[in-house]
Amino acid sequence: MTGLGTMARRAVRRSTALTCAWYLVDDWRAGRRIARGDFATRSGARHQALSLAESLTYVDLIHRDYLAYAERDWFTGTIAEIGPGDNFGLAMRMLGDGADSVHAIDRYASAGDADQQAAIYRALAEKHGLGALFDGAPGEGNLRGLRYHPGRPAETFFADSGLRFDAILSRAVLEHLYDPIGALDDMAAALNPGGILVHRIDLRDHGMFDGRHSMAAIR
Repeated sequence: MTGLGTMARRAVRRSTALTCAWYLVDDWRAGRRIARGDFATRSGARHQALSLAESLTYVDLIHRDYLAYAERDWFTGTIAEIGPGDNFGLAMRMLGDGADSVHAIDRYASAGDADQQAAIYRALAEKHGLGALFDGAPGEGNLRGLRYHPGRPAETFFADSGLRFDAILSRAVLEHLYDPIGALDDMAAALNPGGILVHRIDLRDHGMFDGRHSMAAIR
């Protein structure tokens, strides 16, 4: 049965029409889950496949990338991170830089491993001297300044929340939005004077279409 399932998936991927149909059905199923109030998903659970050392390296990499893209030494004020996935290490680093608050916005709530995430927060706190950010033991529930918004898509969050931001960031998320242009308009309108949008856009097909060229990531 497993072999037949694998063969079927390969056949679908060889057909552009069938691949598009599969993703339409998958999106419809996701919409049904959201309508039921079920926002948990395994997507975005990057850290589950990483060792502790790899997780620390990844968090520091994306923090460094955002600073380089924005041409800043640190982020301050009120920050929005779209699509944090299963870890709030970036929020932790920005709060450590002096940000007042970080709003983590995600269409889904990633079903991550709580013990693994706590280990990452402890290690980041020790590595960067950030233990004072927590009310108690390092963990997302104790991270002062973190505001988590699961089940809130970027297409509606910035228009509906009434919040203002000094920076709005995303990494390999914008290309997945249903209405990226409308969302960008709302993000721009939600910026404080002097605020900045930083979006790293990944145009690869992530293996969706078998044998086709995979475009490189751009920013």
